[in-house]
Amino acid sequence: MDALSHLFFESPLELAILSVVMLLVAYAIWLRAESDRWRRRIWPIALALIAVLFTIQSLVVTQREELSNTLDDLIAAVGRRDPAAIRPIIAADYITDEMDRAGLMSYIEAALEHVEIHDARAGTIQTDIDGDRATMEFSITATVRAANFADRIPSRWRLHWLRTPAGWRITQIEPLEIAGNPVHGLRSLRAW
Repeated sequence: MDALSHLFFESPLELAILSVVMLLVAYAIWLRAESDRWRRRIWPIALALIAVLFTIQSLVVTQREELSNTLDDLIAAVGRRDPAAIRPIIAADYITDEMDRAGLMSYIEAALEHVEIHDARAGTIQTDIDGDRATMEFSITATVRAANFADRIPSRWRLHWLRTPAGWRITQIEPLEIAGNPVHGLRSLRAW
């Protein structure tokens, strides 16, 4: 079911490929149809079905898309150095790496005062959703500038999410790897 949801609701490219296949099937039916009635109707039917599928895809926002959009908002807020935009994305009951939500926000505010992160590009995102909880693992490459340092740095992260009435909120942040080196907790990022 997840593959069908991805095809019909999340991937315009895959839906476009399916549409081409549908048009080829319509063409085959048009060539073999002995009735003029079918030959006249097959193209409008196929084109209408394709239009309906693309319309549905544009209207439906899946949980995976909601999570991806929230991640994009988080990345943009970090790039703007805007802790006020980050705060609502963090769950009220956040606690990890010996930090609660207030401690995490203080940590983020201090980090954003000393570090600039630009041109962040998320790579492959793997999202596992289980009811109101989700885990997202992804890679990201960004230009990082601090004091006498500037470089393009790849990293891997894992975020744990909780769906609330206000939307998806982060309950745990795990940096996994920075510049090819394993990382164990947010506090260890201070070494970077």
